Amino acid sequence: LPTASISVNNNSQCLNNQNFVVDLTSTSVSSHNWTFSSANHVQLTNSNTKATVKYSSPGAYTGKIWIKDLNGCVDDSTFTLTVKNIPTADISSSPLKSCLKGNSFTLSDASSGVGTNSLNSTGYTWFIDSLNGLTYTGTGANTASNKIISYTTAGTKTIGLAVTDQNGCKDTSWTSIDVLDHPVINSIASNANSSCLNSNLFTYTANINWVSTS
Repeated sequence: LPTASISVNNNSQCLNNQNFVVDLTSTSVSSHNWTFSSANHVQLTNSNTKATVKYSSPGAYTGKIWIKDLNGCVDDSTFTLTVKNIPTADISSSPLKSCLKGNSFTLSDASSGVGTNSLNSTGYTWFIDSLNGLTYTGTGANTASNKIISYTTAGTKTIGLAVTDQNGCKDTSWTSIDVLDHPVINSIASNANSSCLNSNLFTYTANINWVSTS
């Protein structure tokens, strides 16, 4: 009798980067047929002795391979593919915007695990925009759940946070914070530098370079 046997690249994969590849490893096979138990697959291809499948939702899914050898004898084998749910990454910033002078942003992880899966204590990675002169200083390691940062230039800054749960599944969230520039007083003009006490009236005009506060 033939023996139906398969190999899988990884029986348990995360929802957002799954790609199950199932190979038929039996020899002397004249014909075969793949069967997958759920209609939740979003991609299913099989070519020769290899099947590739992806699913639209987490769960445990059953597959089956049926083979026939050159003598007409048959055998089958059942296997299980597990799709693991992923965490939901989220960022909290206090405040969302601040003036450049004395700016300070507290970035906090607001992510959530899935079901009974908690996030790893070292499962955080912050991405701080420090390119093109958008430099910052801060406290808290890039693998800590919270950071306090301040910027040395004004502008919109992009912040990212990647989180990893106990199953090794990952998700990333991005947000923007605004560092607002200050107005600049270029000059102050006066109608007079001195005047008599009984008729003095000084008028001052400031030349100010205003900036957007949006």
